[in-house]
Amino acid sequence: MSETKLRLGFTCSQRYREEHTQELEKFVLNDFLWLVQTFEVLITEGTKNTLLSILKLKDPNKAKIIKSLSVGLPPRKEGLVALTFELIEGRMGAVFQLTSFLELRDDLSQELLRRQSEVHNIVYASTLKSVGQIVKNWKEGSPLPKLNLINNQLRLDKLHAHPAGGKK
Repeated sequence: MSETKLRLGFTCSQRYREEHTQELEKFVLNDFLWLVQTFEVLITEGTKNTLLSILKLKDPNKAKIIKSLSVGLPPRKEGLVALTFELIEGRMGAVFQLTSFLELRDDLSQELLRRQSEVHNIVYASTLKSVGQIVKNWKEGSPLPKLNLINNQLRLDKLHAHPAGGKK
């Protein structure tokens, strides 16, 4: 029986890409491919295209790995909503949302993903520095996150016990 890989959501805003180009290139070449091999990575379409363009320039052989990602997530806000939905449904163990504070403040879909990560107590990072530290710890043997299926089931049980009309 094969073990199911844990899902990790990954997105990088256009503004963050523009402001952190060199750091993003370094991350893609050093850590992102490890993440893809370790997790089932859900990635928004725009972010996937950016990572592909970096790898095509820097390491074309590794670009094939990124192309093979089964994404299925649309670009921009729709992709963020899809990531948030996967998180809320308990199907994601970590979210790396590379974005700026201003974008979080000004874009509800970005803030919603961040907030739901906090509410559901999953691993979350919004900067390459924090992502890099988390990946370093995982590579050195820190436990990978586990899906909190028990809490998710308790949440579902509570929803079914108290229908929308209130307690009976």
